[in-house]
Amino acid sequence: GGGGGGSGSYVAVVYPVGLYGGSGGQGGHGGRGGDGGDGADGTRGGDGGGGGGAFELVARGRVNVVSSATFAAAGDDGTAASNPGSPGGAGSKNASLNSGKTNGSAGEDGGLIDGGTGGNGGSGGQGGDGGRGGYGGKGGTGGGGAGGTIKISGTTVRASGATIDVSGGSGVYTGQEGRLILGSNTSLSGQEPAGQDTARTVGRYAGTRADNVYISDVASNPALDDTATIAGLAGGADLFGLLSGVTEFSLAGILGTVPDNALAAVIRLDVGPGAYNDNYTGMDMLLFVNLSGGNLSTPRIGVGLSGSADASILRDLQIDGVGNLRNLGSLGAGQVWATLIPDTTVTVNATVAGSISGLSGKTMIDNQVEFIRAVRSDVASAELAGMDAVAVSPDGRHLYAVSGGDGALVVINADDLSQRQLFKDGFDGITRLAGASDVAVSADGSKVFVTSHDDKALLTFTRNQVTGDLGGTPTIDYYAGFDAHDTVAVNDAGTRVYTGGASYVFANHLDDAATPDFHSVAAIGGVAELAVSRDGTLVYASTQGGGALVVFSADLGSRTVIDTAGLGLHGISGLAVSADDRHVYAALAGSDQVAVFARSGSTLTLVSTVNNNADGVRGIDGATALVFSADNRYLFVTGSAENAVAVFERDAADGSLHFLQVVRNGVGGVAGLLRPATVTADAHGVYIGNLGQNGFAGGI
Repeated sequence: GGGGGGSGSYVAVVYPVGLYGGSGGQGGHGGRGGDGGDGADGTRGGDGGGGGGAFELVARGRVNVVSSATFAAAGDDGTAASNPGSPGGAGSKNASLNSGKTNGSAGEDGGLIDGGTGGNGGSGGQGGDGGRGGYGGKGGTGGGGAGGTIKISGTTVRASGATIDVSGGSGVYTGQEGRLILGSNTSLSGQEPAGQDTARTVGRYAGTRADNVYISDVASNPALDDTATIAGLAGGADLFGLLSGVTEFSLAGILGTVPDNALAAVIRLDVGPGAYNDNYTGMDMLLFVNLSGGNLSTPRIGVGLSGSADASILRDLQIDGVGNLRNLGSLGAGQVWATLIPDTTVTVNATVAGSISGLSGKTMIDNQVEFIRAVRSDVASAELAGMDAVAVSPDGRHLYAVSGGDGALVVINADDLSQRQLFKDGFDGITRLAGASDVAVSADGSKVFVTSHDDKALLTFTRNQVTGDLGGTPTIDYYAGFDAHDTVAVNDAGTRVYTGGASYVFANHLDDAATPDFHSVAAIGGVAELAVSRDGTLVYASTQGGGALVVFSADLGSRTVIDTAGLGLHGISGLAVSADDRHVYAALAGSDQVAVFARSGSTLTLVSTVNNNADGVRGIDGATALVFSADNRYLFVTGSAENAVAVFERDAADGSLHFLQVVRNGVGGVAGLLRPATVTADAHGVYIGNLGQNGFAGGI
């Protein structure tokens, strides 16, 4: 409001009169009020959508996707914001709080006698605080998440029935779409997922591949020998291995006319056979096929490329898959081994063990067949007159038999009695095999020993313990003038092999190069049969006249002679030792008996005999050989004079024998049991070597 007016001036008079000053002027305008407070913060915007993540399916073999299968890695949608915010805080005073304030106007005159002018009005009052701010606004919706990645990879992929969802999520901004990755070694044409429209990008790559050890590297292009895994191999997909359900017979149309001496075939195909007809991009399939009808030992193959570091590469066939990587050692009858090779010019090398004509640097094109052939000598198809001695391998899978009249050693498959190998004196570099008289296999199966009566030699063959095949060239111990090679026996430890003949017994050391021990036996009539105690400390020998049984120390340094003729035992023709080392059994061709001797230290004592045609015993007329069953429960004795085999059960307590059975030629379907001369046995069967008679050849 304004101030009051000032007082007026006056003159003193007699008649009093009232005097008043003028009204004061109007007060000035009040100042402007302060600004209102800031409004409150708005609420948080909505969350953005999550990304789609990733899904990976990788296989070494096939990936087959059934229809209606969905693979999803979509981004999530963005979420909406929450409710509006709370009110704002109180307003603050404005910095120009009293702007606009003015002074009052002048006062009015005093009246009759003018007073002074009124004073100016006072300043306006201070403005008030501003009002509270308003509510914050609602936040915006979150953005959509990006789509993820889906990867499907295998050596061959068939995914046309699949639906792929890698779409981005919705929101204030739509998320970016994801991607699909496909890996396959075969064409994806027609095999890609039908429902992949939402995929932003599709990547296509090769499937599972690795360095192929059967292909020689090229320095300028190290990846050229990388090949795809083959789906469906026996044991699982791999770079190489055996085909399942495919044999030589499955490939008859591809093989065409097979040469008579073909052992194996190598085939190059653009696309594999049967269920293996996947067309691997840039690759052909190479097959190694066994045509021999038996196991093929040490199959090997290698492939050279233009510029290969080693064009003569050869490697043993291997298998791996889900098992352990290992050499095959042998390829079974009819089996097919496969690997992939680059679809370019290649040369192939391939061999198997034995006397063969293999492949060396052979250029092969699609659908070409090449054969590995046996180099056959005249001996290959020769018929042997008979088997003088037979031995079985420790695993029971192979037999080794000698024919003295033919100067031959034959290797036989025990399961079907088919011939694997034949060695004959004077053929294929084999010597000192004339008059082959006996054969033995070492306890570990690593060696086969053959004695030659005519050449006075011991031949030692190295044996493949997987295939049973023998190395082509034996080691020969030849002792001119020493007649000591009619029979052979090996101790269980495999450290000594003993031979005996008309003049001497030899103990050959296998564990060192020491000179053989020997003992002269001419004075006692020579040695016909040998056997070694299980503990290896004693050697048992029958004399050639059959009238004595001799016990030697292991080093042949001492001997004890038992006069069996004086005991009524004549013509010892075979010896066998029980597994418990407590008894020695002798077949007696001269007296048609089997004698049982008990062992005590280095002493043998006759404890019992069984006689042909006594107490029901039959089949041992002309008893020639005997052997125990693998469990040592039964003893088998050949009766050469009546073409028979007698079976006895052994009493483990006292070693006595109890007759059980006789098997005769021509009875009960038995054929070929003609003059049985030798017998051996394992857990699977009993094998009898026959000499034959009346124009019929012998055999097993």
